[in-house]
Amino acid sequence: MSAPTPASGRLASSLLVALPLIALAPQIYLILHSLYARDTTVFGIGFGFGDYVRNLHDRGVFQSCSALPFRSCHPGLCVNATRMPGLPLLYTGIASVVGLKASSVAIAKCCLVALLLGTLLWLAARDFHVGLGGVLLLYPLYLGPQPLKHAATLEYEECLLLGLFAALAITLVYLVRPGPGASDHRRPWMAVAAIAIATAMYFTKSSTMLVLVVVATLVLVQRGIPVAAKLASLGIIALPLAAWVHHTASTSGGLHLSSSWNGENLLRGYSADVESIYPEISPDREFDSDHALLLNGVVVPLGDLTRQRCFDDEWAWNDYYAAAARRWALDHPLDALRFDLTKARVALLEIRHTPTFVSATDKTPLYTPALAAAMAAWMLYARVLFYALLATLLLGARHRGGRWRLWLVAVLAAAVAPYIIAFAFERHVVPALVAAGCMLVLTRFARPRHLHEP
Repeated sequence: MSAPTPASGRLASSLLVALPLIALAPQIYLILHSLYARDTTVFGIGFGFGDYVRNLHDRGVFQSCSALPFRSCHPGLCVNATRMPGLPLLYTGIASVVGLKASSVAIAKCCLVALLLGTLLWLAARDFHVGLGGVLLLYPLYLGPQPLKHAATLEYEECLLLGLFAALAITLVYLVRPGPGASDHRRPWMAVAAIAIATAMYFTKSSTMLVLVVVATLVLVQRGIPVAAKLASLGIIALPLAAWVHHTASTSGGLHLSSSWNGENLLRGYSADVESIYPEISPDREFDSDHALLLNGVVVPLGDLTRQRCFDDEWAWNDYYAAAARRWALDHPLDALRFDLTKARVALLEIRHTPTFVSATDKTPLYTPALAAAMAAWMLYARVLFYALLATLLLGARHRGGRWRLWLVAVLAAAVAPYIIAFAFERHVVPALVAAGCMLVLTRFARPRHLHEP
């Protein structure tokens, strides 16, 4: 790659660093004018997070005692692990500073993510000659409708995973790019940062456990990383993991590494009912609806499972549905394989919004035709960058040092695999697509600065 002119190089660097800061304006607009009413507090956010924040804020306890995601056999039952602790802890900490208004917490969260990304992009701009063309590829990717909307919300894990995965992508490029260059002296620090970010991702959403395993393996096998940095990395993983294991063991009597919602989520990925309605209708409807109406007019009977059974605790709920999913997969292996192929198509190829309909029977489109077209165009663009990265990495593996870049492929595969096993919503794959775009720019459109350069 030819060296950029000084003027174009400065412009590229400035645009690269400014990207997450520019994204703040539309994110804040969405927060204030679309997502959260003025009187909404962080205690009222959905997807099971609000009550955890309430109890952390009021009592200092990671626990939820209202709006259980399953029917309880015992009045007053509390749960302790239906969600991973990352988001509730973050929101509680932010609320202690900016107050309890959901909009204030959401804005502060977006600012923290922008600060993290901006810092890493500033370092990357100092250590790599980044081509202007590559930087311009990132703007429509990071400022697209899906990333802006998902990054602005508080309700689900992708609101944080999107920024964390992009940050992880930057740190990983330092580990797989060949030297010598000005970036080499930063490699140990970036290894520790990669571990810290991957650990934060895992404690935000347990489906990223595979990503953490791949990143930790990469750091441990890298010869250029000092032993002290590797030991620090292991400590970053071990200390919070030990705290989480202690929490789940003390509240359940058993050892659990993830959340208790996973059993139900597994049934969404291995069930005859969901196979019949996915990806047209949300898999959630299997649990709260007795039938679904498809676009072709077919009526699909559903289990309405939340009304059929109550559970003594959250782990009985987890185990019951996980066992039901395994039983269906073993009894219907060909159906399970066909369903896996459908989920793989959605996770790896689909550009339409998934699910198409949240309701079991209402066929009103979720978005206006113009917005739906813009979202599909963004998905197509992001998919093209994703596969351009894979082609670049796989073809480059034949060259000296190129095999190290295959670790980026492994990280992306680890990010997508859980959604082929369970189920993929559009928002589940958006963080991986944005991360892939960052990897593409810093591997294909950038070259390391040498140590003697200013």
